[in-house]
Amino acid sequence: AAAAVNRPLFALINGVKWPPLDWIMLSTTHLGNGAVAGMLVLLLAAFRRDLTLRAAAAMIVAGVLVHIIKDFVPMPRPPALIGDSVNVLGPRLMGKSFPSGHTATAFALAFALKGCVDRRVFKAVLAAAVLVGVSRVYIGVHFPVDAAFGAFLGWASAAATRGPVGSFVRRRQGPNPCLLRFFLSLAAVSGVYLAFFEPMMRYNPWFLRPLGLAGLGAAVFLLVRVPIMERRAI
Repeated sequence: AAAAVNRPLFALINGVKWPPLDWIMLSTTHLGNGAVAGMLVLLLAAFRRDLTLRAAAAMIVAGVLVHIIKDFVPMPRPPALIGDSVNVLGPRLMGKSFPSGHTATAFALAFALKGCVDRRVFKAVLAAAVLVGVSRVYIGVHFPVDAAFGAFLGWASAAATRGPVGSFVRRRQGPNPCLLRFFLSLAAVSGVYLAFFEPMMRYNPWFLRPLGLAGLGAAVFLLVRVPIMERRAI
């Protein structure tokens, strides 16, 4: 039933075959990867700790909901229902299609920033989240309904965590070097993982390795800056 409802739109998006767009979509889809989004969010702690806390909470809730729903709604992936005609970029996944975790992560991040950043920044991040959802269909790992429901879960997770996290942030205002070091250390670990251990590396090394190394370098640089910032604050 899912294939019958989704097949026309899926075929329209997945049927496009253009090498430059293949690279763009295969790279864009990683923005919904938890390690990539997490690394970027953790690096934000050096500038806006409140954004890191808001985005991290929304993304964690979205991730938990996605995994629970995947277990209760074991929908096959497009290659399992449609067959070899699916244009797959990356691994040929077969099970647990609904909902799209990458899309949920991207939308959770986008809506966690709403109202906390400039409107133009929010629109840019939201547009990137939409592109992540489209890319999941384009590379042949999800149906449109998977991406649509993932977007809804991301929005709902951001809405559900906004109040509690906002209250926590208001109560914990002020510098916290230990927490900052913790966040930046996690960002450095994420960078190492992306650069050397991410399973998708074999399909897109020209994007993931430079991104991981750049994130690692940024995290180390910011960690070195923390003591300098502490001395200036005294």
